[in-house]
Amino acid sequence: MNRLALLGFCLACLCAVSAAVEQVTVSLPGGRPFRLLRDDYASIGMDSILIRRNWCGIDWIRAIELGRQLQPAQLRFGGNDADRMWFGSAADGSPKASSPDQSCLPTPNTEKFYMSREKFDRLNWFASSVGWRLIFDLNVLIRSPDGRYNTSNAEMLLNYASQMNYSMDFELGNGTVEPE
Repeated sequence: MNRLALLGFCLACLCAVSAAVEQVTVSLPGGRPFRLLRDDYASIGMDSILIRRNWCGIDWIRAIELGRQLQPAQLRFGGNDADRMWFGSAADGSPKASSPDQSCLPTPNTEKFYMSREKFDRLNWFASSVGWRLIFDLNVLIRSPDGRYNTSNAEMLLNYASQMNYSMDFELGNGTVEPE
Protein backbone atom coordinates (compact mmCIF):
# COMPACT_ATOMS: atom_id res chain seq x y z
CA MET A 1 0.00 0.00 0.00
CA ASN A 2 1.52 3.34 -0.95
CA ARG A 3 1.99 6.09 1.64
CA LEU A 4 -0.78 8.35 0.29
CA ALA A 5 -3.34 5.52 0.34
CA LEU A 6 -2.27 4.59 3.86
CA LEU A 7 -2.59 8.22 4.99
CA GLY A 8 -6.05 8.43 3.43
CA PHE A 9 -7.12 5.24 5.18
CA CYS A 10 -5.82 6.53 8.54
CA LEU A 11 -7.61 9.86 8.09
CA ALA A 12 -10.85 8.06 7.24
CA CYS A 13 -10.52 5.98 10.40
CA LEU A 14 -9.82 9.07 12.48
CA CYS A 15 -12.89 10.80 11.08
CA ALA A 16 -15.05 7.77 11.78
CA VAL A 17 -14.08 7.61 15.46
CA SER A 18 -13.74 11.33 16.14
CA ALA A 19 -17.43 12.32 16.15
CA ALA A 20 -17.23 13.22 19.84
CA VAL A 21 -13.87 15.01 19.56
CA GLU A 22 -13.76 18.78 19.07
CA GLN A 23 -10.61 18.85 16.94
CA VAL A 24 -8.24 16.31 15.43
CA THR A 25 -4.65 17.25 14.57
CA VAL A 26 -2.65 15.16 12.13
CA SER A 27 1.04 15.99 11.66
CA LEU A 28 2.46 15.57 8.19
CA PRO A 29 6.04 15.77 7.01
CA GLY A 30 6.97 19.34 6.16
CA GLY A 31 5.47 20.89 9.30
CA ARG A 32 2.63 22.77 7.60
CA PRO A 33 -1.02 21.91 7.03
CA PHE A 34 -1.78 20.07 3.83
CA ARG A 35 -5.35 21.34 3.76
CA LEU A 36 -7.64 23.00 6.31
CA LEU A 37 -11.27 21.92 6.42
CA ARG A 38 -14.29 23.78 7.71
CA ASP A 39 -15.88 22.54 10.92
CA ASP A 40 -19.00 21.53 9.00
CA TYR A 41 -17.03 19.59 6.38
CA ALA A 42 -18.85 16.37 7.29
CA SER A 43 -21.65 15.80 4.84
CA ILE A 44 -24.70 13.58 4.89
CA GLY A 45 -26.61 12.73 1.74
CA MET A 46 -30.35 12.24 1.53
CA ASP A 47 -31.65 11.03 -1.82
CA SER A 48 -34.57 12.84 -3.42
CA ILE A 49 -36.19 9.50 -4.14
CA LEU A 50 -37.53 9.86 -0.58
CA ILE A 51 -39.92 12.50 -1.94
CA ARG A 52 -41.09 10.10 -4.63
CA ARG A 53 -41.65 7.57 -1.82
CA ASN A 54 -43.50 10.13 0.32
CA TRP A 55 -40.95 10.04 3.19
CA CYS A 56 -42.12 6.48 3.86
CA GLY A 57 -40.28 4.61 6.59
CA ILE A 58 -38.54 7.60 8.16
CA ASP A 59 -38.73 7.77 11.95
CA TRP A 60 -38.18 11.53 12.24
CA ILE A 61 -37.73 11.56 16.02
CA ARG A 62 -35.05 8.85 15.88
CA ALA A 63 -33.40 10.53 12.88
CA ILE A 64 -33.21 13.81 14.82
CA GLU A 65 -31.71 12.07 17.88
CA LEU A 66 -29.02 10.46 15.73
CA GLY A 67 -28.46 13.49 13.51
CA ARG A 68 -27.74 15.83 16.39
CA GLN A 69 -24.76 13.65 17.26
CA LEU A 70 -23.19 14.41 13.86
CA GLN A 71 -23.29 18.20 13.94
CA PRO A 72 -21.91 20.40 12.63
CA ALA A 73 -22.61 18.93 9.22
CA GLN A 74 -24.16 19.63 5.87
CA LEU A 75 -27.18 17.79 4.50
CA ARG A 76 -27.08 17.41 0.75
CA PHE A 77 -30.54 16.65 -0.59
CA GLY A 78 -30.38 15.44 -4.16
CA GLY A 79 -29.42 12.50 -6.30
CA ASN A 80 -30.54 11.13 -9.63
CA ASP A 81 -34.22 11.82 -8.98
CA ALA A 82 -33.48 15.49 -8.26
CA ASP A 83 -33.37 16.02 -12.02
CA ARG A 84 -36.93 14.71 -12.29
CA MET A 85 -38.30 16.54 -9.26
CA TRP A 86 -40.29 19.74 -9.63
CA PHE A 87 -41.25 22.06 -6.83
CA GLY A 88 -45.02 22.46 -6.79
CA SER A 89 -47.26 24.63 -4.68
CA ALA A 90 -50.55 22.88 -5.39
CA ALA A 91 -50.30 19.18 -6.24
CA ASP A 92 -47.47 17.14 -4.85
CA GLY A 93 -47.87 14.37 -7.38
CA SER A 94 -48.35 11.69 -4.75
CA PRO A 95 -51.29 9.35 -4.66
CA LYS A 96 -54.02 10.22 -2.22
CA ALA A 97 -54.19 7.65 0.54
CA SER A 98 -57.57 6.23 1.40
CA SER A 99 -56.06 4.35 4.34
CA PRO A 100 -52.88 4.66 6.46
CA ASP A 101 -51.37 1.64 4.68
CA GLN A 102 -51.56 3.48 1.37
CA SER A 103 -49.73 6.60 2.59
CA CYS A 104 -46.39 4.97 1.68
CA LEU A 105 -47.32 4.38 -1.94
CA PRO A 106 -44.64 5.89 -4.17
CA THR A 107 -45.46 8.34 -6.89
CA PRO A 108 -45.61 6.66 -10.28
CA ASN A 109 -42.19 6.12 -11.82
CA THR A 110 -42.46 8.91 -14.33
CA GLU A 111 -40.01 11.43 -15.70
CA LYS A 112 -41.56 14.14 -13.52
CA PHE A 113 -42.81 14.23 -9.94
CA TYR A 114 -43.49 17.01 -7.46
CA MET A 115 -42.15 18.13 -4.12
CA SER A 116 -44.91 19.98 -2.31
CA ARG A 117 -44.37 22.93 -0.02
CA GLU A 118 -45.21 20.63 2.90
CA LYS A 119 -42.46 18.18 1.95
CA PHE A 120 -39.99 21.03 1.43
CA ASP A 121 -40.97 22.42 4.85
CA ARG A 122 -40.43 18.98 6.41
CA LEU A 123 -36.94 18.78 4.89
CA ASN A 124 -36.03 22.23 6.23
CA TRP A 125 -37.54 21.42 9.63
CA PHE A 126 -35.42 18.28 9.82
CA ALA A 127 -32.18 20.03 8.82
CA SER A 128 -32.86 22.81 11.32
CA SER A 129 -33.79 20.35 14.09
CA VAL A 130 -30.49 18.49 13.81
CA GLY A 131 -28.37 21.62 13.30
CA TRP A 132 -27.27 20.81 9.76
CA ARG A 133 -26.86 23.19 6.84
CA LEU A 134 -29.12 22.15 3.95
CA ILE A 135 -27.77 22.01 0.38
CA PHE A 136 -30.65 21.50 -2.04
CA ASP A 137 -30.11 20.06 -5.52
CA LEU A 138 -32.14 21.95 -8.13
CA ASN A 139 -33.45 20.19 -11.24
CA VAL A 140 -31.04 20.98 -14.08
CA LEU A 141 -33.13 19.29 -16.77
CA ILE A 142 -35.98 21.82 -16.87
CA ARG A 143 -35.50 23.28 -20.33
CA SER A 144 -37.20 25.73 -22.65
CA PRO A 145 -38.03 24.58 -26.19
CA ASP A 146 -34.78 26.17 -27.40
CA GLY A 147 -32.75 24.04 -24.94
CA ARG A 148 -31.88 26.79 -22.46
CA TYR A 149 -32.29 26.24 -18.75
CA ASN A 150 -35.77 27.32 -17.68
CA THR A 151 -35.45 29.11 -14.33
CA SER A 152 -39.18 29.37 -13.51
CA ASN A 153 -39.39 26.35 -11.20
CA ALA A 154 -36.12 27.21 -9.44
CA GLU A 155 -37.34 30.80 -8.99
CA MET A 156 -40.58 29.55 -7.45
CA LEU A 157 -38.61 27.39 -4.99
CA LEU A 158 -36.12 30.19 -4.18
CA ASN A 159 -38.94 32.68 -3.61
CA TYR A 160 -40.74 30.26 -1.29
CA ALA A 161 -37.52 29.51 0.63
CA SER A 162 -36.95 33.26 1.00
CA GLN A 163 -40.53 33.87 2.20
CA MET A 164 -40.06 31.15 4.81
CA ASN A 165 -36.65 32.58 5.86
CA TYR A 166 -34.95 29.25 5.26
CA SER A 167 -31.17 29.45 5.55
CA MET A 168 -29.85 27.00 2.99
CA ASP A 169 -27.64 26.58 -0.05
CA PHE A 170 -28.45 25.35 -3.53
CA GLU A 171 -26.67 23.45 -6.26
CA LEU A 172 -27.77 23.12 -9.84
CA GLY A 173 -27.91 19.55 -11.05
CA ASN A 174 -26.70 16.22 -9.83
CA GLY A 175 -23.04 15.67 -10.60
CA THR A 176 -21.23 16.91 -13.64
CA VAL A 177 -22.55 17.43 -17.14
CA GLU A 178 -20.18 16.79 -20.02
CA PRO A 179 -19.96 19.60 -22.58
CA GLU A 180 -21.48 18.79 -25.98
